[in-house]
Amino acid sequence: MDYSPNTRALDGVTLDVKKGEWATIMGPSGGGKTTLLNIIGCLEKPTKGRVVVEDTEVTRLREKELTRFRRENFGFIFQQFHLVSYLTALENVMLSQYFLYGRKFDYDDAQAALERVGLSHRMDHIPSHMSGGEQQRVSIARALVCEPQILLADEPTGNLDQKTGSVILELLKSLHSEGHTIMLVTHDLSIGKMGERIIQLVDGKITEDSSN
Repeated sequence: MDYSPNTRALDGVTLDVKKGEWATIMGPSGGGKTTLLNIIGCLEKPTKGRVVVEDTEVTRLREKELTRFRRENFGFIFQQFHLVSYLTALENVMLSQYFLYGRKFDYDDAQAALERVGLSHRMDHIPSHMSGGEQQRVSIARALVCEPQILLADEPTGNLDQKTGSVILELLKSLHSEGHTIMLVTHDLSIGKMGERIIQLVDGKITEDSSN
């Protein structure tokens, strides 16, 4: 039996995403989709190769530089929302400001981000008092408040019903039309077709890269 203790989550992946593009990453579970998104977003480091974002080779940055770069350039939207349960919607959004700017908060910007996703009436509610769709919109506001150009979305509608998921996707379409670069992981081909490009990832390798 040929046994190797090492697993290659990604294997020789080469990818170039243009500014303002919507690229969807698809493929079976365990194929490396989330790992690829995390490496692009500077949440994980590749063991080999290089990652270049806006002419910056992020794989050469020191940890503090990398953290700063990630917070300034990326907004993250997760399937599980990852909101702090005891903070209000407004406070959850301001967390992004805290991590980027330290103790400097801008209530107006945080409120504007929530208004942008249609939640001006839910600013003082905690997550348990909001629906799943509302929580996901809070997470999108949190991703937007520091004005990143690149949005990374990992199954953003995975925990939502179809109707609520459609609201989230329409919001992402609107953000894309404003010039945001979007990279989205999904299993749903109908969602994949919403973007300009579909990247199929199987066993850590790109098997197809096509434009819609």
